[in-house]
Amino acid sequence: MRFTPRKEEVQPVIDILESDDFDSADDMAKALIREVVDMLWFRDWHVLVVNRDGQAVAFGPFASEPEAKALGTKWQGTLLPGDPTRWGVVPVRGLGATAEERQGGGYGFCTTEGCGHPAYAHSMDGSARGYCIVCGRHGACEKYAQAAKKKTRAKAT
Repeated sequence: MRFTPRKEEVQPVIDILESDDFDSADDMAKALIREVVDMLWFRDWHVLVVNRDGQAVAFGPFASEPEAKALGTKWQGTLLPGDPTRWGVVPVRGLGATAEERQGGGYGFCTTEGCGHPAYAHSMDGSARGYCIVCGRHGACEKYAQAAKKKTRAKAT
């Protein structure tokens, strides 16, 4: 996959590389990896979808629509057995961008004040959920807080 860094993605990386806040190269490398992963969460991606006998098979993700189209054109008719020739490129949202639009309440959403994002928008902290990627590492939500699951009554028979 070709990957072109965007202007707004470069500066946070430079800030980490030029920072004196790290005790070791290992700490700096971990911070850099976390920052880049957080950025990729919010990117829009593209998927090459091939239609074969009414079933869709997806390839990707691709960083740009032209990249996905180029692969589709190059491999048209040979991506899958049966020589499918119908294909297209579909834009998909990154999970962070999707989560940013999905604020709610109740089970499956964070109850931390100012957050309200779904569980999948929070980083992993061991076996639990950590800070909210949408709110940002230094935002209001440092740890996912799960809403209580509503109890359902058993149906009488």
